Amino acid sequence: TPSPTTTEEPTTTTTTTTIFMPKDISCSIKKGKSLNCSKRNMHTGESLVKMIMSMTPKQRKSVKMLDISGNPALPIDTLKSILTYLPSLATLDVSYGRWTVIPSDMFTFNPKLKNLDVSNNKIQCVRGALSGLKMKSMKWAGNELLAEVAGGKTKSKKGKLVKIINEWNKMDKGLCFYYN
Repeated sequence: TPSPTTTEEPTTTTTTTTIFMPKDISCSIKKGKSLNCSKRNMHTGESLVKMIMSMTPKQRKSVKMLDISGNPALPIDTLKSILTYLPSLATLDVSYGRWTVIPSDMFTFNPKLKNLDVSNNKIQCVRGALSGLKMKSMKWAGNELLAEVAGGKTKSKKGKLVKIINEWNKMDKGLCFYYN
């Protein structure tokens, strides 16, 4: 008589990893004109989008300053979309991000932009992005290539800034992944 045999089923263990996406921290607004979103852990920009979309068009038009510094995970395309709703923006601080380029159409809907701080990013290209703007001041410390092309300068005002922007517009197109 044959002896009974037992077969064991192989055991499979499945491990599930949940990636926790930190929630954006809400921005603050001062006197209806200044949005402070500095160091708000923005990964999606959702809190800023909700704030802006809850404003009337007249309220959005009164926003003159946006500080979005210290949010390196915020995608540049998200910020570009947000900027389309702030037509009167005059001052923008995007320092301490992870930008490598400023798309040529970044400020299409911000013709009043005059003050820009892009310090401590790794920007290699601004080709065309600042054309047509009447910039009063700009800071770009911590962006080695921009500083090199600007003769070692890391900030500038009005008249001299126009010349620097013209030099940046001559930079190698190959550094601008969005440029046609």
